[in-house]
Amino acid sequence: MGGYSHVLRVPANAELVFIAGQVGADRDGRVLDGAAAQARQALANLKACLENEGMSARDVVRLTVYVTDARYTEDMQRERQSVFGCTELPTSTFLIVLGLAEPELLLEIDAIAAKAPGL
Repeated sequence: MGGYSHVLRVPANAELVFIAGQVGADRDGRVLDGAAAQARQALANLKACLENEGMSARDVVRLTVYVTDARYTEDMQRERQSVFGCTELPTSTFLIVLGLAEPELLLEIDAIAAKAPGL
């Protein structure tokens, strides 16, 4: 059921970064149309948060994905794979929810990243 790691150990003394839910809205707050576009934008927003903290997708140890319809699963997984690839995947939980903060939002992604000192 999609790629993910069951367990990841965070290195001792690692710097942790907790990233709040990212959605499919651009810098101007415009929500994109469709699940694939929203997934792509939410992941781009996530990557921007990581880069701002000197991290990358490789540092993500935990993802939680919320979608408002099971039909968006394939779009989300395809976009997620384009960012995280197929190896060394973060631990993940994928939830189908009744709704998000705004009705036009189809999905949301939050994350935890960890980076060992000196890396």
